[in-house]
Amino acid sequence: MVHQDKISILITFAVGLAAGMYLYLTGFATTFKLPEVTTENVYTEFVVTAENYGACREERTCLTFQVLENGTYRALYDDPLGGETVVKEGRIPRSIRNELLKSLTTEQLLSDTRTWSVPNCRDGALGTNHKFRITRDEVNYEIDTCQSVIDYEGPGWKSLAKLWNYFAALER
Repeated sequence: MVHQDKISILITFAVGLAAGMYLYLTGFATTFKLPEVTTENVYTEFVVTAENYGACREERTCLTFQVLENGTYRALYDDPLGGETVVKEGRIPRSIRNELLKSLTTEQLLSDTRTWSVPNCRDGALGTNHKFRITRDEVNYEIDTCQSVIDYEGPGWKSLAKLWNYFAALER
């Protein structure tokens, strides 16, 4: 192959590369649009997410769940024998859902989310304690049985306890 052939091949390659980039940028790239994100599965009005922590980790009996505003839930149960996490999905009873919506008002949530200056765990520092994250009207509220000043006789805590007991009683 002579030197002249090598230059011809190199020029042909360069022109082809330039033409391909031009066609890509003017033809395809300007018409390509990313798919739009839908918000139909985003719940901002009312969501309760809960988990327990502490002694349940060692015993492998921890529970985590999320309840959406339409009453559907997803619960994750630890397997005490060391197997896979058990996942349950379904819908909570309408009576519990209505009680949650009625009792977990903004005022009640603001009251129960105040925090102690020093942790004060309801079930002791070595026991199993609970955390709740409640979204109400696009505002998040954190309730923790070690950190929050909770009115355990109030309607808010009673409805959360009823919800927790519902999940604790579900057959795994």
